[in-house]
Amino acid sequence: MKQKILIDVDGVIADFHRHFVKYVNKSLGTKFRPQDLQGWTLGHVDPKEVYELHESYVREGQYGEIPTYFNAPQHVREIAQRRDILICTARKPDLQTITKAWLSYHGLNQFELLHSDKKIDVCKERDIGEIIEDNIETLDLAHAAKIIPYAVERTHNKSRILDDQLSEKPKYIVVRGLDEVIKYL
Repeated sequence: MKQKILIDVDGVIADFHRHFVKYVNKSLGTKFRPQDLQGWTLGHVDPKEVYELHESYVREGQYGEIPTYFNAPQHVREIAQRRDILICTARKPDLQTITKAWLSYHGLNQFELLHSDKKIDVCKERDIGEIIEDNIETLDLAHAAKIIPYAVERTHNKSRILDDQLSEKPKYIVVRGLDEVIKYL
C-alpha cells in the first residue's frame, strides 16, 4: 500500500496568485506583482476591496481560467505513481463544480477533491503523512503535527520560506516545483 500525500491547488498546481493579481490590475489600473498579494492584503488597496474583487473574480468564473504551473498536472500524475493523492483546496465549497471542471480539464479528475481550510485535520483524519503546500501557516502546522511539509516556493512566499531556511532548524523541505518533490519520494 502506498503512502498518502495531500496536494494543495492554488499556489501549488494552479498559478492563482499571478492570475488574480492580473485581474486586480486590470480592474483597478494598478501594477501589482504576485508577491504583493498576502492573504487579502495587496499594497495600498483596502483588504475589503480586495475581497470584493475576489468575489467578482468568482462570479466571472475566473477560477476556471487559472493556468497551471509549468507541467504541474504531469508532475501530479508522476507523484501518483509513488503516493496515493488527495487534492485539497481552501477554496469555498461553492467552488467545487468549477474546481472539479478545472481539474478535469487538466487531466486530474481521478483524484479525490476536498474543500477545507483545515488541511492538517484532514491529514490526521485520513492518516496522510506528507503535504505539498505554499501557505506558510499550514506548513508550520504540518511541521508541528509531524507531517512532512514540502514547501513550494513561489514569489508570494519566498521571503518567509527563506526565513525558515536560514533558521537553525529549518522546518520544511523546500521545492520550487512539483518535479522536485518527486526526488524526495
